[in-house]
Amino acid sequence: MTDDIFEAIASGDTIRVAVLIEGDTERARARRNGASALLFACYRSVPEMVALLRPACEPLDIFEASALGDIERVRALLDRDAKQANAVAEDGFGPLGLASSFGHGKTVELLLSRGADPARASQNAMKAMPLHAAVAARSVAIARLLIAAGAPVDARQGDGPGLTPLMAAALDGQDELAELLLRHGANPDLRDDNGMSAADHARNSGHDTLADRLDRAAGLA
Repeated sequence: MTDDIFEAIASGDTIRVAVLIEGDTERARARRNGASALLFACYRSVPEMVALLRPACEPLDIFEASALGDIERVRALLDRDAKQANAVAEDGFGPLGLASSFGHGKTVELLLSRGADPARASQNAMKAMPLHAAVAARSVAIARLLIAAGAPVDARQGDGPGLTPLMAAALDGQDELAELLLRHGANPDLRDDNGMSAADHARNSGHDTLADRLDRAAGLA
């Protein structure tokens, strides 16, 4: 059985995970929907699980190394095969999106220098760009790196109402990130599939000052 380890991770049962992988490290390499148990722990934001599982998962693959920000492992893998910079995991995510999502700026910088495409969306229903991931990570520094490398500032995420990075930043009240996006040409006039603008998202989330700034950028105030 492989589901047991994922259930233990999801429930935060560190002791159960330790028992499951003791003497059976292959369990730590189990996969669900294409994601390894280690990546699943990363996705669930359970750092103690990540620390517990990692030794059993060495050597890390390009996706695990990118999600964990293991820059030396990422470099070694790219030295061996440069195409891994744009590889796609079974669950549809790529190294650049994973490094961006988990806030690993140095790893993002390395991947970009080795040819990772900042305009490539995840190959799953989310269709999330690395820039969307940077917004989710609340990382202005990573967003700046991605934009400088050519990330499309008005790309729409595939799932949900089709948010642009500016809409996502507005929804989350990220003033600095919103300003960065505006300076680099993000269009405040765009609306999502529900007809909502970035300003609407900001205002509905209680970020009135940001909403007013976005209205001004759109020429509405």
